[in-house]
Order: sequence, then C-alpha cells, then structure tokens
Amino acid sequence: MPDSKSAARLASNMGKTLLPFVNYTTMNQTTYRNHAVRSPIQYPARQRQATPVNQEDALRSHVRRLCNTLELSATFEEDAATLDTLNVSGLISVLCTLRKDGRIIGQGRGWSTVNRVNKSIDRSCSTAINGSFLSACNNACKILDALRLEEMDEQAAADRGAKFRDAYGAREHDSDLATEKQKAYARQLLSLNVEDEADREQIASTLDDMTKDEISSLIQRFAR
Repeated sequence: MPDSKSAARLASNMGKTLLPFVNYTTMNQTTYRNHAVRSPIQYPARQRQATPVNQEDALRSHVRRLCNTLELSATFEEDAATLDTLNVSGLISVLCTLRKDGRIIGQGRGWSTVNRVNKSIDRSCSTAINGSFLSACNNACKILDALRLEEMDEQAAADRGAKFRDAYGAREHDSDLATEKQKAYARQLLSLNVEDEADREQIASTLDDMTKDEISSLIQRFAR
C-alpha cells in the first residue's frame, strides 16, 4: 500500500498538488473480502431415499403360484429306429417317452455300446436308459412351459368370467328390486290400511328386499 510520502512523490511527478486535508493513505487502501469457494467434496452427499418396493413378496407369490405337483409317466422301450439307422454291432439304444395326463410331452433317446473297451452290459444299459430319460426331460421342459401358460390363461379367463357373472348377476338382482316409488307408495298404503303399528313396521322392514312383482302384489292387496 502506498504511504503519504509515496503519494506526494507520485503527485509531484504528475505535476499536481496534494491537498493538506485529504488522507491519501486511507484512500489508497482497498479492503477485499475473502469469498471462499467450497469444493463439491466438502458438501455432504445427499442420500437417495429408496422407494419401498415389496418386490420380494411379489416374487415369492409368483413362484408359489407356479409350483405344483405333476403326475408324469415315463415309458422306456428299445429304440428300433435308431438301431436300424446306425446299424452298429453291440449298440444299445433306448427310447423314453414322457406323458402327462396321457398326453406325450417329450421323448428322448440314449444309447451306448458293448465292446472290448466297454464290456459291462449292465453299465451300458443303464447309460442308455438314463440318457434317454434325461433327454426326454430336457425336451419336455418347453412343452411344460407351454402347458403352464395355457393353464394360467385358462385360469385368468375363468376368473374374469366369474367376476363378470357375479357383477352381471348383482346388476340383474338390483334391477329386479322394487323401485323407490313403489316402496313409498307401499308405505303410504300400509299407514292407511294397517292399524297395528308392530305389524305395519314389520311389513315395512321387508320392502327393501322385495322384488317389483312382490311389492306389486302387496300394493294390489292394500289398494283395493
């Protein structure tokens, strides 16, 4: 910061005269405020509030709906078509057929050979049978998926039909009930024709459940 002597020297160089009542030292002082800029890492990170989603319960409910008991039957037989096609000495070929409710859902083939390397007949037969069963199960998975989807669609259609029948039946029932005008007229006739208050209240309490035909008969009886 320039002092008074420096200010006087500067003024003399510029050919100007300093005024005695002016404090040039104070005028040349400049005050700066320290505006500190905080780094983004200094601000506490806002934690995102996770939306509570009951995904686990929905997942488990869906899995439980798909889990059920399947009654399958497996039939094993010699695969004559494969034996004729390959025509290999010592070949063992088995065909496995899986059925659900009498409907074929998968077939699989398995084979093995009996030779100098593999001399065990029992092991070769077990290999062919087990292989045909695994192949049939693998092929049946896609058919089971299709059948499962069909059952779900049929169940959904049945549920919609039941809801429609219930709603339609309720509307039909409501349309058969007596109208407010009929009930008001019936109450007026009851007040004029039934002297006993208990009997009159008992009959009036049943008006809301009466159909149009029933309340018409009641009105005709008291309107005579």
